[in-house]
Amino acid sequence: LPVASNTVVRPLVRADPQYTKLAGFDINPEETIAYIADVDAGVQKYVWTGSGWKFAYNFSIPQNIPATDNHETGCFGLVADFNGPAPVIYATTTEGYNGCVNSNRVVQIVDTNAQAVVTTIAQAGSTNVAFRGIDFTPGTLMQR
Repeated sequence: LPVASNTVVRPLVRADPQYTKLAGFDINPEETIAYIADVDAGVQKYVWTGSGWKFAYNFSIPQNIPATDNHETGCFGLVADFNGPAPVIYATTTEGYNGCVNSNRVVQIVDTNAQAVVTTIAQAGSTNVAFRGIDFTPGTLMQR
């Protein structure tokens, strides 16, 4: 983290102007593909063109609760697995009841193209439970 008072933050990838509620970010090791989570819009993909970052497309997140109860349609946390032939994105959704983010989900998107399917892989168990951030952590298998 910056510790000097004169530190300047330089954005690596500038989000397309229509996406203003940014909440999560991941980039591949080669720094050629980046994903940004937006609370309202879902997940945006950006690609390095050799001279700058270009917006590729947005993955809208279909909601699984009634639209009258759901006031958010995007994502909070986001992490991507860049180890396979297509990046696999994992994100936490922003849907919820009564103005709260509860009963939301963890979704998976295998980024093969702009029409990639959004799949639910975990559902929060009740209106008192919510998923927030998401990340990969290093670890080893333990024998019991």
